[in-house]
Amino acid sequence: MSAVSTINRYLLPGFAFKAVVIGGGYATGRELVEFFMPTGPVGGLWGMLLAMAMWSVICAITFRFAYAVGATDYQGFFRPLLGRFDIAFEIIYFGFLILVLSVFGSAAGAIGAIYRSRGCGVHIGWGPSGWFTEAKLAGGGAVADMGIHAIDTLRFVLGEPKAIAVSARTARRFISGDVEDTASIRIDWDSGGWSEVEAGWWQPFADGLESSLRLYGERGTATLFPTAVVKGAGSEAAETLAGPVVKKGDHCDPLIYAAQIAHMVAVVNGAPSLLDTCGPAAVAIMEAAYRSAASGKTEEVSS
Repeated sequence: MSAVSTINRYLLPGFAFKAVVIGGGYATGRELVEFFMPTGPVGGLWGMLLAMAMWSVICAITFRFAYAVGATDYQGFFRPLLGRFDIAFEIIYFGFLILVLSVFGSAAGAIGAIYRSRGCGVHIGWGPSGWFTEAKLAGGGAVADMGIHAIDTLRFVLGEPKAIAVSARTARRFISGDVEDTASIRIDWDSGGWSEVEAGWWQPFADGLESSLRLYGERGTATLFPTAVVKGAGSEAAETLAGPVVKKGDHCDPLIYAAQIAHMVAVVNGAPSLLDTCGPAAVAIMEAAYRSAASGKTEEVSS
């Protein structure tokens, strides 16, 4: 067996599983400290070893089960796993999406035409170190780590408009590496509106919670984290419609990533990736932001 096939057979699935469950954006070391170090160095080490063993078993069982049932998509995975209750997973997952986005669905009429939006991807008081802050190893800094999530979320909420131009400024003020830890990005959309993205690590302050965003409409505003719609903002008749309270879960909770893991297994088995369109579009915006920061000029977004 060649070295390439050995890597593809034994290592690549594990790397993909790690990327989905933990996520490169959260592999900073802070989670290890928060989740394991309260028991002390020895207890923390044993806790990490136990977690590694548990996730290894889960990974092996997941891939083995997908192979055994010939799953090529998430439905083919969950149907034999849950039996006649597989529809419950569909209902619960779909209901969660509706719950989170319901406010924005009503906001389309409640706040009028959206002309501006703002997304926040900032770590306040903490951030990565080590290889994560080295350009040759990480490939980018806060824009690639945090800004990309704000860009992706804004595109989704706005109905995936086409970006035509990006202007950005970046700086390094809080870390010793050679990537940016601070960034401000403006994205111009083909709809005539624009979005502002704030990205950063180790910031003393941010305009919103991590992953928060705000939509500015002609008749009001809508926010995510906290989720709310303000109709008639700025007037005496302003009315606030509070959205559902969403509690942030553990980054490593398997339930959060169940659909992603199932989709990853399906793609490995030949199913089309859901990222074929949305992923490249968000990355193109990110790359234009880096070009703009380097040139000091507004850059067009490659199609």
